[in-house]
Amino acid sequence: MRIQAMCAFVFALVASDMFVRPMSLSELCEGSGRVVAGTVKSVDASWNAAKTNIETTVQVEVSETFKGSQASTVSVKVPGGKVGNVTQHVGDAPMFASGEKVVCFLRHDGASSEVTGWFRGKFTVVGEKVRELKGQTWSAFRSSIQALCEKR
Repeated sequence: MRIQAMCAFVFALVASDMFVRPMSLSELCEGSGRVVAGTVKSVDASWNAAKTNIETTVQVEVSETFKGSQASTVSVKVPGGKVGNVTQHVGDAPMFASGEKVVCFLRHDGASSEVTGWFRGKFTVVGEKVRELKGQTWSAFRSSIQALCEKR
């Protein structure tokens, strides 16, 4: 049993690297219908209609729109989450926490949005730094996004 679990873990790591490739900011802007900065207001997980998977709905209060239509709030669907005592973790899915300041590159899928490039399309702003980009300031990152999204 231990060998099977280890094989599954190794396969998940290899599959993860194969499917979520690095993306430049230019690619993220190009592949997104909407790019916003804002604050996570709520994170609510629930079972899907078939009761086979957990999905999390994240509400982001938008402070700035770089691309796409203006909205005061956007709803983002993310696979995985926790319902009761059941947690479903999807390795490459972005994770959100209430109160987080984020920049999201979003693609639309029907009534809701999804993060472009899985975890690669979500950035967290902590103070004046962008957590996922070592040493990158929020103001420099913001300027880069504005310039790239204006070209699209």
